[in-house]
Amino acid sequence: MDSIHKQMPALVSFLPVYVLCIGITFALLRFSSSVDSFIFQSLGRTGISQLTTVPRFPISAIICLPFALYAARTILWNLMSRYEISMSGIRLLAGSLTRREVFYPSSVFRFKEIFFKQNVLEAPFGVGTLILRPERGGSNIVVKGVKKIKSVVQVLRSGNGLE
Repeated sequence: MDSIHKQMPALVSFLPVYVLCIGITFALLRFSSSVDSFIFQSLGRTGISQLTTVPRFPISAIICLPFALYAARTILWNLMSRYEISMSGIRLLAGSLTRREVFYPSSVFRFKEIFFKQNVLEAPFGVGTLILRPERGGSNIVVKGVKKIKSVVQVLRSGNGLE
């Protein structure tokens, strides 16, 4: 296979998710006593008489659990995923706990549009999200965290007859 790029997705593309989820988890755990006391005071104002019989659960730890799990899942997905972009097609090997391979051969999948998106963090590093819109309907093929995105798009456009 005549590989143009065979890499794992760039870490910088997922940085906002990591910072947000890990930051919320850290803040909830760090200030758990304040958060828990605020929640129990708020519940006490409702006038529920059974509130005094309920043991004081670490509510902030329970609230931070989804954020921590989502961050862990995203990190695992980032570490286990690979993409290979070539003139013969696009191969995606992705997953967090289990991997799945998807291959889009260029002989079958002709694209009417090939473009990319970048956010403020990705632009200085030349990283972006590759978006391929097939000619014959179907959903877009989205590859996040592609390094050297401008050159990849240019090569794919020339190979697809779009330039």
